[in-house]
Amino acid sequence: MTERGEIMKVKCDICKTEIEEDEVVKEGEAVFCEECYMEKIRKRC
Repeated sequence: MTERGEIMKVKCDICKTEIEEDEVVKEGEAVFCEECYMEKIRKRC
């Protein structure tokens, strides 16, 4: 969040969709939207 309490927008590393910072899934330095993250986990199994 910024100093003014605004929610920052970040881009998913996979689909490049802009998502609000409080909705992202962070894995180390990588940032994912929930859909891409679930897809990524499914592929791991």
